[in-house]
Amino acid sequence: ATPKPDLAPRRLASGRPCVGVEFGRESLRELHLPPLEPLCWLAILLKRLDVAAATSYFTAAQVSKLYGLLPDGDVWAEVRVALIATLYARIVDPAALGPRLLAKLKPRDLARLRHRLGILTLWDPRRPEGPYRLTLSNADERLVAKTLFSISTGTNGGWVD
Repeated sequence: ATPKPDLAPRRLASGRPCVGVEFGRESLRELHLPPLEPLCWLAILLKRLDVAAATSYFTAAQVSKLYGLLPDGDVWAEVRVALIATLYARIVDPAALGPRLLAKLKPRDLARLRHRLGILTLWDPRRPEGPYRLTLSNADERLVAKTLFSISTGTNGGWVD
């Protein structure tokens, strides 16, 4: 018989800055998930995440560590992306998010996160390195393209809409 997940409430840290969440003694990798009910365990994990995010603040390093604890695979992709999307507004040092977390993201997770939060939320013009695939019919992505053009040419003009 497959063990059932423990649905008992977990202790949460109160809303002090830089305080994370206690999930009990088990790590995220040790959660026993019922194989026949994939949407059930996903909903449980996302609800736990919502409760934790409502009462806590996190550093970019803590969010990066939580992301690293989640298993690989497409089954966990939604949980990984939801983790970052939910905790993004509760990060106390968003400038450290790029170097700490965004560089570690899997390409598919980064694409999903850009879709959920928008490219302007995640893009830092002070660190424009990396490959881009932009849709110029999207206003936000067009703004990123204009800014990249200005940075690369060293000018503020030259772009015609």
